[in-house]
Amino acid sequence: MLEKNKATQQGGQIKIKAEQLNHNNNQAATPKQIERVLFGLLYKTSLNCQEAEKLPIKARHLNSVISELTHTHGLEINREREKVKGYQGESCYLMRYSVCSHHHSKARELIDQWRAKRNAKPIAWLKLRVIPLESHLRTE
Repeated sequence: MLEKNKATQQGGQIKIKAEQLNHNNNQAATPKQIERVLFGLLYKTSLNCQEAEKLPIKARHLNSVISELTHTHGLEINREREKVKGYQGESCYLMRYSVCSHHHSKARELIDQWRAKRNAKPIAWLKLRVIPLESHLRTE
């Protein structure tokens, strides 16, 4: 007998368990990479791929996330080439990304929407840098 049919005969016990797993007692879900990157851009004002790979942002493919923010979500992102120390101290060039100032409010709205979907506490944008970045991205 199918699980769906069994659940119907047993009074929907499987459905209740699935709902409990999804809501997990109103605990916030882990933020997705795109939210961590956008929040990092607003918090730190700019990021390059070396900075984005570190905790708490943990973004391995920053250029792809930036592309999604630009093309899917309509954010305007500044790109600036910079020279940094790379492997074994050798110089290399990376792209430094930042959200255009006239798109900051749109970026904050996106983060607010994503946080609401995952049951996370809203951000007090006026006191953004009072709390460490790690605390903002931690699930509670």
